[in-house]
Amino acid sequence: MGCVLRDQGVLTPSSIPKPAPGFHPGRWGIGVHAVRIRWPAPAGAIYVRSVTAADIDQQITPIADSLRATAHAVGHPDLAERLVSTLRAAMAALDALPRTDDFWAGWANDRPTITKLSEYAGARLDRDPDDFLAGRTLVALALSYGANDGGLPYLTAELAADAAAVGDAVIAAQWIWSEIGLDTTYELRRTLSAADRTVVERLTRDGQGWTAVAARIALDVLDGAGLDEAYTRHR
Repeated sequence: MGCVLRDQGVLTPSSIPKPAPGFHPGRWGIGVHAVRIRWPAPAGAIYVRSVTAADIDQQITPIADSLRATAHAVGHPDLAERLVSTLRAAMAALDALPRTDDFWAGWANDRPTITKLSEYAGARLDRDPDDFLAGRTLVALALSYGANDGGLPYLTAELAADAAAVGDAVIAAQWIWSEIGLDTTYELRRTLSAADRTVVERLTRDGQGWTAVAARIALDVLDGAGLDEAYTRHR
């Protein structure tokens, strides 16, 4: 009778196999100290899937708490809720991915985790640069781990399609400047260049609340101002 491979990556009975000859670690997850290991299941193993909504929530909660705390500190708690909703949707999509899909090959188990979510979103974005869910997922992870560019490049396609995303782009840039002290003017300017300038100009007049303010900041940055200068002028 074959052993049972559970989604925690534990074998029952406890005959855990040694890594196969020639195994090698795969890519590191963004900011997560865990590696992808090529570790085939033993012959005859039966996989028992027991992922629940609570399991997924447990994966997301630490990042959600961190995003909410920092978003509150930088004065934009609404962004955190959008990012958390994105993470939940992306994690649900990952969990719904058939376990026969090539994506699952090479992982020690097929349990959805934040490490796998990072690679899943990256793979989706590689296939379709206009996959806004994947892009926003990577922005959420980048901000939660304090990436130097704040995940701004992942908003480029969305800004090209909808200039109203300028609001979240400016917040992401200011987030890194405020919390880490890195000037993200260059990254923000490069990302904003994808937006239709005439639409951004219209948002300064017709946009609501923060969107109008962010559009003014964006135009200043596009015209050569530094992020801190533009943000201070219009905030």
